[in-house]
Amino acid sequence: MIHSCKLFALTIMAILVLLPAARADEPDACYFPPPESAGGWRKLDNADDIRARGGMDPAKLKQLKQWLMQSDKRNFAAVVTRHGRIVLEVERGNSARKDARRVASVSRAICATVLAIASEQSQHGKTPKKMSFDARAFDFIPQAKPLSDHRKAKITVRQLLNHTSGLTPEATGARNRGPWKHVLGHDGDPGTNCGYSSFALYHASLVCENVTGKPYDQFAIESLFKPIECEHWWFQQFRLEKGRSESMSRNIH
Repeated sequence: MIHSCKLFALTIMAILVLLPAARADEPDACYFPPPESAGGWRKLDNADDIRARGGMDPAKLKQLKQWLMQSDKRNFAAVVTRHGRIVLEVERGNSARKDARRVASVSRAICATVLAIASEQSQHGKTPKKMSFDARAFDFIPQAKPLSDHRKAKITVRQLLNHTSGLTPEATGARNRGPWKHVLGHDGDPGTNCGYSSFALYHASLVCENVTGKPYDQFAIESLFKPIECEHWWFQQFRLEKGRSESMSRNIH
């Protein structure tokens, strides 16, 4: 439990590193922070300000800081924001402002957001194909034909994103980077079980590409990262077996 909570704290940090963009004098209701290169988040250091403007209990934040420092010995950076201001920033070995490393499972939330943008644009005729989250996912993945398992035809885009597709869950021992028998594998009927699956999100990126007509990384940068003034990103690309689609290799970090 301690490790999972600590990971959650690190996830908070990763999201905040990824989501920087506006002016410090804006009201709390419409404030969005500028990039770190332009000053980053506003910060409250005074206990009275944290209580009055941040709406947080300084004593409990102090307890959280102590727990973060004592829960284990790993390096980390954790940030808590409230009403558009930093109310707690704790670091050990890492920087909450400058570190932009692999964000691991946070990339799944990013993928879902990018797919939501693609779906919204498609409803307004701004993409080559129209797609909703209830659409059959493999209708948008021509690279997968013929299907290696007939059950894949029933998988919806939503099931790719909420880990109920049945596409090789990590609990089966499948490694995130392959081999391809795992990437193309299937474990159970769609919608019947929940199993954390990176491979499902790889397929979701292909849905995005075939709906938008753009490489996944290009669309993510144009539709999400640049609008929120994210300053750092990178996309992992896998070395593929001969004959496999290069599109399948893209994985946001």
